[in-house]
This record gives sequence, structure tokens and C-alpha cells, in this order.
Amino acid sequence: MDDGLWSSAKRRDCPHASAPKQNGLTAQVHCDITDDIMMPSKLKKLRRELDALRRRRKSIRSDELESLAIRIGRRRVKRGKEPTYERVAPGWFPLTIPSHPGTLPIGTACNILNQLEDDIERLEAEIEQEDEEDKTTGEGQDP
Repeated sequence: MDDGLWSSAKRRDCPHASAPKQNGLTAQVHCDITDDIMMPSKLKKLRRELDALRRRRKSIRSDELESLAIRIGRRRVKRGKEPTYERVAPGWFPLTIPSHPGTLPIGTACNILNQLEDDIERLEAEIEQEDEEDKTTGEGQDP
């Protein structure tokens, strides 16, 4: 019996759909929507938004940062006292965004913005790497 998450990954031709078996069990890999549609143009837009938030760092609300984290590809998880956002991929660190009324302290907002900027840079690097791999394997070229 297929898990719904696993089935949807196969339907969308997810690169993780053929995950290797470990200890006789098929690895359950979450295929995020950002794996399919994260494009350089969207990353540029997210970076512009992040820069705009950085310019007004004295008046950033937690919901603005939460929205940006979700659009970058993080998902909210139950963990600890404050809302935590993770990306279900190896090597991504959890990000905690305090949800308090009003604006966040400048230092807290700047640290969260730094982490989100690192996320964007990492996604840009992944896209560049995929583009280079496509060029070397000849994908996307006319026969």
C-alpha cells in the first residue's frame, strides 16, 4: 500500500521518487513543490523582498518573515516553544521565528534575515549546479 506522499511524488515525476531502499524499506522522501518550480526569477523576487525587509529592519513583524520562509520552501513543524520552520532536505538547519505581537527586536530580525538569505543563496547554487549538469549531459539540447 502506497503512502499518499510517496504516490504524489511518483505522479509528479519527482527526482526523489526512486529513492534507494535502506534496510529493506523504501526511503520516504518528501518532495517539496519548490523542487519543481523554484526558478531564478522567483529567487530574484524573494531576494528583492528580503532586501526590502532588511532596509526597514526596525519594523519587521514575525508574520512577514514566516511568509518569506514558507515561500523559500520551509514548512512549519511542531518543535519547541516558538514556531520552527524546516526544509525536508539534508543539511538544512531549522529556523525559529518568534511569533510575538508587534515588531521583532532588530537583532532577532537581522539574524532571521541572514538565515533566509543563506537559504536563497543555497537554492541559487543548487539551480546553477543543475544547469551545469544539464549542459554536461546534453539535456535540453535539440537532437
